[in-house]
Amino acid sequence: MFKLYSRLAIQNIHNDRKRFVPFLLAMSLLTLMMYNFISMGMNPYILNSRGGRNIIQVLTVGRWIVGIATLIISFYAYSFVLKGRQEEFSLLNTLGLEKKHIRSMVLIELLLLYLGTIVLGITLGILVDKLIFAAMTMFLDGQVKFGFFISANAILYTCSIFLALYFGFFIRTGFQIQLHSISSLRQLSSQGEKEPKAKTWLALIGLVFMGFGYYLALTIQNPLKAIAMFVVAVVAVIIGTYCLITAGSITYLKWRKSKKKVYYQPEHFVNISNLLYRMKANAVGLGNIAILSTMVIIILSISASLVIGIKSTIDYQYPRDYEISVYSRNEDTNASDGHYYKIPSTEEAEGYLKAIATLNEKHHIQPQDISYFRATSGTLTLKNGEFSFEEQDQRSSWDALNAVQVTYVLQEDVNRVFGTNLKLKKGELAVYDPDNILQGKDLNYFGTKKKYQTLSNINMTLFNAVNTTVLKQIVIVVDSVESLANVNVLQAKQLGEESRYYLTIKYNGQAIDEEKYMNDLKNVIEAEYHKNVANSKYGYLLNSKRLNYRELLSIHVGTIYVLSMLVVLFTSVSVLVIYYKQVSEGTRDRENYLIMRKVGMDERMIHRTIRQQVKIIFFLPPLIATMHVLAATKFMHLVLQIIVKISFSTFAWITFASLAVYLIFFYIVYTLTTRTYYDIVKH
Repeated sequence: MFKLYSRLAIQNIHNDRKRFVPFLLAMSLLTLMMYNFISMGMNPYILNSRGGRNIIQVLTVGRWIVGIATLIISFYAYSFVLKGRQEEFSLLNTLGLEKKHIRSMVLIELLLLYLGTIVLGITLGILVDKLIFAAMTMFLDGQVKFGFFISANAILYTCSIFLALYFGFFIRTGFQIQLHSISSLRQLSSQGEKEPKAKTWLALIGLVFMGFGYYLALTIQNPLKAIAMFVVAVVAVIIGTYCLITAGSITYLKWRKSKKKVYYQPEHFVNISNLLYRMKANAVGLGNIAILSTMVIIILSISASLVIGIKSTIDYQYPRDYEISVYSRNEDTNASDGHYYKIPSTEEAEGYLKAIATLNEKHHIQPQDISYFRATSGTLTLKNGEFSFEEQDQRSSWDALNAVQVTYVLQEDVNRVFGTNLKLKKGELAVYDPDNILQGKDLNYFGTKKKYQTLSNINMTLFNAVNTTVLKQIVIVVDSVESLANVNVLQAKQLGEESRYYLTIKYNGQAIDEEKYMNDLKNVIEAEYHKNVANSKYGYLLNSKRLNYRELLSIHVGTIYVLSMLVVLFTSVSVLVIYYKQVSEGTRDRENYLIMRKVGMDERMIHRTIRQQVKIIFFLPPLIATMHVLAATKFMHLVLQIIVKISFSTFAWITFASLAVYLIFFYIVYTLTTRTYYDIVKH
């Protein structure tokens, strides 16, 4: 019996290769990606490289995402293979095979497919693994290692995961065979369909959800608000998409059918009637393609933006090659001046500068663009339309729309760094307001209305210890050390605690050995720090632009790798769905083709009718995806600002280019798969 089952299994795979071969390729691709993620996470060269731990962390998240996607996609792909086999099972039963015999045959089929999946997927995975690792190494300015890293554990884990998946396929097929009698399976494969009913209420629900999602995407202005509403907008658009495709299309076609003058035209009669049944059968699949296409285009644009925007992001966050921020403080809460934190003196600042100058001479660095300043800052709130810069109460809910980052600095530091000639009197203020938050109005300075001088042409990034691309920002210049200290007094009345005063030194330079220089700089700053403040910990922060660039680059490389794999994954699923749709549509239209010939339609009209229907079915998803992408461009740019500094115009061009590339790719796939469709129809 085993030989008979094996012969039948091989013959089935061969005869129905238009279903089995794409499924085998899809499963092999999933195997390749799963092996790559597991293997990369175990690669010692990545783990031990600079920024390698960041890549491993990103890969861990990506592995879970791909794992969940693999589970969903594999069963979705197998459903296409299983679809239409009821008649085959019925025929085998007629020839004398019982249910248990059919299950044994299916088991051998799946074992053969599993072996093909593992051999093809793992072999290609090892080759691709080397290419991806080499690309990552070059991105991280490392040396490409020769030879292959082959992880036995990664192979074992991958084989185990896909063995469990194929066992799940067998269980699903067994349930389908067991729950229906073989004769009923044949009836299911040949029974007629009822004309779908119009569900106007469901179409209206879809329109409301879609409109709500688009409204959020087009009206939200604040990046933090965009992140908070991201999931809501995405879910609303997805629900709206499925409702409109499933119910909206039927409702529209029913409306067209009710127009007698339109419906009883020869070219419309057949199209509308057939499309009603096509949309009923294909609506969910078309919705899947539309959502997957949207995801692919957005992921492509995000990946390209991460590559293009990394330099501008690091330049914005670190305007100088080296940054030192020192937080001076009293360890005794009952200090004589009554404050826990204290403002660094000019003498202390000069001490740090001398220590750094000595170190720079040792490392043969000629520093340029040296600047230092003393400041304090906080995230403040714009209340009730009045610009009242009082520290936001951290116990209250976060108000992203009204949050403003305010930096308070000394006028003597501003004059020294920017060459200005401010001469503020006691209690006077000067304001740099690049986002025009104040709009020329008086400043409500902790409950007191104050006029102020307006500053321009100031490099905002020089003032911030950690720069943000999200919050609106403003700089308030005070006249003296006493006025700067008073800021904490005013803030402490509201929060019950003080903010840090920091001394920040920034300069450009190029060390021969960056890591050694930063280690020496740490020792110098720490020694100088303890001269001024005894028994203190965590009182300083050091940043190297080049080292931080490599750290950020490692995160971006890992993220781009994960996103690229998701693009491949979602694109492959889209291609698979399109292909199987063409096969199923070809099988259905072969019967329709014969019927239309029997009722007297000429070949030219038949071909034109079928071609129009197929175009409507398969070009509806990219049309919907295009609408989604255009509506989401501004929204995605806001979300992207959290992690990368890139202008809206640049992001828009990247998105349009990604959209164009995907539409061209979709058309090519459609053209190639259409050949399969016409082969089925004509034979």
